[in-house]
Formats: sequence, C-alpha cells, structure tokens
Amino acid sequence: MGTISSRFLACGLGCLLMLAGCITLPRVDEALQTLRATPSCCSGLDRLPYQFLPVGHARTHEIDRASPAFQFPEGKSYFLAFRIAEPDKALRLYVGSYYAGDIFMPMLTLLDERFDVVRQVQAGEFQRVEARGRYQFGNTLQLEPGDSVRYLIVHTPSNELGRFHDTPTVGTGVMAGGVVAMSGGGAMRRNHSPFGKIRVELSDR
Repeated sequence: MGTISSRFLACGLGCLLMLAGCITLPRVDEALQTLRATPSCCSGLDRLPYQFLPVGHARTHEIDRASPAFQFPEGKSYFLAFRIAEPDKALRLYVGSYYAGDIFMPMLTLLDERFDVVRQVQAGEFQRVEARGRYQFGNTLQLEPGDSVRYLIVHTPSNELGRFHDTPTVGTGVMAGGVVAMSGGGAMRRNHSPFGKIRVELSDR
C-alpha cells in the first residue's frame, strides 16, 4: 500500500470520532471572506451587467471570485444576470446548481422591463434532480407569450451561506480545493457556498 498523507489520516480519524463526520472545508470559509471583502458592483438592479439569453442557450456558468457581487435585499451575493427577449411562444427556462462538493443554493429574481421584481423563486423551491448523469439542484419555469419577465438574476440569499445539507453517497471523493470528507451513514455534507456552477437553459417547450 502506498504512503497516505498525515492530513488524510487525521481527517479520517476525525470522521470516525465524530458522528457528524469531518466537515471542515476551508475553501468555503475563504469564499465567504472573499465575498465579504468584495464591493457591490452596481448602484441598482438596472445597472447590473446583463448578458443576453437567447432561445437555445444551454450553458454551464461559473460563479466565483471573478464574478460581480451585489447587495440584494436578501444579502450580498455573487450573481449571474440575463436579459430575456419578449417570448412570442411558450418557453422553458431551467436553472440548476451542480453538486460539486459544496453547492451554490440558488434563488431567482425575475424583473420586468422597468426592473421591478415580478417573481422570485426561493432556494427552498429547488429540488435535487439528475441531469446528464450528474445531480443538480434545479427548477423549471414556464414563460408564456406576453409574459412580463425581461430579466433573470441568479443569486443566493445570505441566510443560506454557512449552512449545509447532507446527500446520500458512497466513498470518499477528492474535489477541487481539497479532500471532501463523508459524514456517517453514507452521506456527504454539502456546505452552502457563495461559489458554484450554474446550468442555464432556455428552450422551446
């Protein structure tokens, strides 16, 4: 058997001794510190850097320290912001956050052409789904012709940051940023992070 690092042994011993498992993930703490130090990018929702979201868009976007941050009513958050053309037919809008060790717990804020909030989807309304062989925390919205929604913002509320939830899994994985440790009972602790990978899709139904 090859040499096992002392760090891995210490983490494994801690997992055996604590029912909750070895749960310290320094990169989440570092991400939170980075977020706190990042100034708000803009003076209002009408000033956010919106990118156009065309029908047929299906991409994964990174939210990280290079992303803009804004002081939303729900708390400061890194975010994605999109401009949606007025739908002339029924459209399907899907937003999902990938499980990648930690997870960005998304909420959606949808605005009209005057940048007034017309709809919000809270983090608690997202569900764990499997897509393309990977698990996501996802939600699907339907946009109808004449719908007033013109802008989409993906962000996370501050009351989710620093929290966690467990998902069933088997084995120990190594994720970007360090070793991910398992809690007892075949579950992985998912820390709610200000960073994440977000899937955004806009398609005809």
